[in-house]
Amino acid sequence: MGKISTAIDIAKKMFGKKKPKKVEFKSDTSKVPTSKNISSLISKEGDPFVRNKLQSIKESAARGDVISKGGNVIATPTKERTAKIIMDRHPGSYQRAVPKAKGGRMGYSVGGRAIKGVSKILMKK
Repeated sequence: MGKISTAIDIAKKMFGKKKPKKVEFKSDTSKVPTSKNISSLISKEGDPFVRNKLQSIKESAARGDVISKGGNVIATPTKERTAKIIMDRHPGSYQRAVPKAKGGRMGYSVGGRAIKGVSKILMKK
């Protein structure tokens, strides 16, 4: 019986059901408009209606509109009513952001602290 049971075990391992592999789903976010890639999406898009929609999103970000959970514009911040106050009144809302410029002070790759006399040193170069 020992040889038969080992043969059965080997056969089960070779011809038995295989466990399914776990496949992680990764969504393609390259076409989702963000503050970083919106300009490239506008230039690549062929459909004029989609292009106008992306252009309006870019202009909305430049104005600093506050957006609700559903994606509708709630309000545009003014001197009297800041974006923070608007977002406090509407939970879950957010503000479209304009992409920040890279770099910093002259002579620094990512910005740095101001040192006395740096402008004189930079002028000599």
